[in-house]
Amino acid sequence: MTTPRPTQKTFWLLVTHFPPNPSTAGLRAGSFARHAAENSWTGTILTVRQAGDPEGDDGDPAGIRVMRTPAPFSLHWRIDSLLDGGIADMRAMLTGARQAQTAPDVVIATGPPFNTFVAAQHLAKTHGVPLVLDYRDEWTLNPFDFVKRKPFDELLERRALRAASRVLFTTAGMRDAALLRFADEIGEKARILPNGWDPADFSHDNMQGRPPRLATSRKRLLFLGTLSEMLDPRPFLGALAHARRDDPELERRIVVRFTGRKTPEMEAALDAFPYPEMIERVGQVPRSGLEAQLTDSDAAILFTDERVGRYRPTKLYDYLRAGLPIVVWGHGGESGAIVEDTGTGIVTTSIDAVEKLVAAPTQVREKPRAAFLSAHRRDVLAARFFSLLDEVVAEHRFR
Repeated sequence: MTTPRPTQKTFWLLVTHFPPNPSTAGLRAGSFARHAAENSWTGTILTVRQAGDPEGDDGDPAGIRVMRTPAPFSLHWRIDSLLDGGIADMRAMLTGARQAQTAPDVVIATGPPFNTFVAAQHLAKTHGVPLVLDYRDEWTLNPFDFVKRKPFDELLERRALRAASRVLFTTAGMRDAALLRFADEIGEKARILPNGWDPADFSHDNMQGRPPRLATSRKRLLFLGTLSEMLDPRPFLGALAHARRDDPELERRIVVRFTGRKTPEMEAALDAFPYPEMIERVGQVPRSGLEAQLTDSDAAILFTDERVGRYRPTKLYDYLRAGLPIVVWGHGGESGAIVEDTGTGIVTTSIDAVEKLVAAPTQVREKPRAAFLSAHRRDVLAARFFSLLDEVVAEHRFR
C-alpha cells in the first residue's frame, strides 16, 4: 500500500536491467538514478532481478529504492513471448510496484524491451500521473530481430504513445522516423535526449585527449562493444582480407582488436577470416576496464549500414572521450555526422583510408570534440531529463 506523495517529487522508472548489470539500459537508467537527488527528485526503480544482482541495497544510488523482483515462471514460453521482453518480466515489475513505499508523480518506461511501456502505461493510469516513454531503440520500426514484433505490437505501441505526456528519443533520426509513422499519437510530445559518457569511467577528467600509446610495430584498431547483426563487421573483414591479399605487408602494419560480446554468427565470421594474425579477440570487459582497452589502441572503429543510420552506438561516446581517431565504416548516418562535425575521424569503406587515419592521430581536432563531450556528460543529460520531468508534472498539476 502506497502512502501520500511527499513534497519532494518522486518518479517510478521501469527498466528490465539496472546496475550492476552492464547493459545499455542499465547505463542510462543508472545515470538518471545517480543524479536524481541533485535535481530535487527521488524515485523507485522497478526492474527484474538478474543473475549477479545484489541482495540488499549496497551500491544503489542515494535516495533511490531499487525493486528487483524475480520473474515468475508460471507462463508457457509461447504465451510469455507474445510481448517483447516477456509477459513474465512485466508481471515482475508490476509486482514490484505494489510493494513501492511512495506513490509516483510521474511514471517512466525505457525500452527495449517494450514490456516496460505496457506496464508503465497501466501504472500511470492507475495512479493518475503522467507517463514518459524513453526510446533507446525502436519498437515496431526496429529493423533488427533483437526486438520481437508480434502482430498486435503496433496497436500496443500506438496506445502507449497516445497515453504519454512526453516521448524521448536518443537521436533526431529516430524521432523523425517515429513521427512519420505515429504523427497523430506523438504530436508535439517528442523530445531528443541523447546518450552520453561518464567521467567516472576515466582516470582523469580533462579534455586534452589520451596519452600517447607506446610505439609498436603494428597500429591497433579497436572495436569496443557487441558484434551482432546491428554492428556487423563482415563487410569490413571482407575488405581487410582483400587488402591483405594485395599487400601481404599489411599484417605487419595493422591489427584489429574486437573487445566485447559476440553473437555466434559473428564468432563464425571471425573464425572464417583468412588472416587470423591480423585480429585479436577480447571478451566483454566491465566499465572499469574500458580505459585500458582504449589507451592500448591507436584508433577505433564503428560498423554501420543503412539500417543503423539513425542510431548512435553508446561506445561512440567512449571513443570520443578517449581522444581516438574514429573510423565509421559503411553508411555514415548519425555516427558519421558526429565524427565529421567534430573532426574526430572519417566515414569510409577504404582500407587505405583507414590505415592513413590510424597512422595520423593528429587529425583529431580538440575544440569541437571537447564541446561535444561537455554537452554529452551524463550528469548534464540527467539535468535535462529531470527538467523535462519538472515540466511534465507541472503541466499535469495545473490542468
